[in-house]
Amino acid sequence: KTHVHRRNLQLFCSNYPSQVLTRIFATMKSVILIMLFFLSVAMAVDCGEGRTVGNVGNNMDQKVMGCVGAWSSCCTKCGYFLQATGQLGGGWCCAGAVTGIWLKGSNKCT
Repeated sequence: KTHVHRRNLQLFCSNYPSQVLTRIFATMKSVILIMLFFLSVAMAVDCGEGRTVGNVGNNMDQKVMGCVGAWSSCCTKCGYFLQATGQLGGGWCCAGAVTGIWLKGSNKCT
């Protein structure tokens, strides 16, 4: 079966000049990158005032995105928002780093 697919690809490639194939594959790459971008945006969880995290739960360890001002305040507001909307239980914590701040679920806080 692999031999048949390889042969079909060889036939496809032999019928088109390399510039055409290069352009087709570049376009396909661009489409895939755009789809991945929109998928990542669609998967973000809103935590109020333009802030987002990637996912929510007691095992979460997510960078808080969209912070304006103090990172610690941003993370705390995000955590309280998620808790108030029933998306996150108590016991969560925030952990700062050089590149941002992370909201962690209760199972990740020590």
